[in-house]
Amino acid sequence: MAHSGEPDVEDEPEGILRRPDVMMIAMADMDTQGSFDPLALAAAIEVVSRSNPDNDWVGKMRDYPLIGVPIYAIFDPRTATGAVLTDIHATPDGPRYATRYKD
Repeated sequence: MAHSGEPDVEDEPEGILRRPDVMMIAMADMDTQGSFDPLALAAAIEVVSRSNPDNDWVGKMRDYPLIGVPIYAIFDPRTATGAVLTDIHATPDGPRYATRYKD
């Protein structure tokens, strides 16, 4: 199911709380109190904010693989481009997406 709005996605051990513009999550995983478990998400989808693009291109690009979100799709209306990132792998700077499909 595609879901937007509350609740947030939270990884307490990492201290990361995010609210994707849209998240793909199974209905059964939505039956919870409080924030969604990021490992329950199939994907996080973001539309880049004109006022704060680094939040999506830098912060969430770092945080989503760290908390285990397997697919991150990002669309940037400023440039009419987008990317789908997959395949989390370890790097010296922490987990990152290994594969990037872009427009």
